[in-house]
Amino acid sequence: MVWDDLRALPAAPLTIAEGTPITPEVAGGGPVPALWLLPTPELQRDRLDERDLHPGVRDLYQHLGDVISAELKRFRGRMLVVDCSWSLEEVITEVEGHFAELLARGPVATSRAERRQLLRYANRAFVDQYRTYFTRPWVRAIARCCGRHRRFG
Repeated sequence: MVWDDLRALPAAPLTIAEGTPITPEVAGGGPVPALWLLPTPELQRDRLDERDLHPGVRDLYQHLGDVISAELKRFRGRMLVVDCSWSLEEVITEVEGHFAELLARGPVATSRAERRQLLRYANRAFVDQYRTYFTRPWVRAIARCCGRHRRFG
């Protein structure tokens, strides 16, 4: 559904999508202007350890990382493997370099009104995504299991 939503967006302005559900196969399996940022297994383990995650959620994150890595190899997709030695600035520089040609070609928002319209759209989309997430039955099941978000349980 994420990929369907992305394909439904207009060609202008450019869109950056982020999130683990977007695997190389979901993105069409062929050459796409995409870059997957993947943590090393050690960094992923450390970051997951910092959270109080239900074991099933932790397993899901690890499985998705494995799926994405395997699909990237199969489809010859681009990935950037990061560990704790990378600074945020270094990651941004790599991502900007990867997309430099596409960004230069545009299209882009050129006026203050266009930028304002994009921000409003993004804010509405985020709120809709957040609200929709909490309507899912599995969210209630996880909330009950973890003892969080009691008002949803």
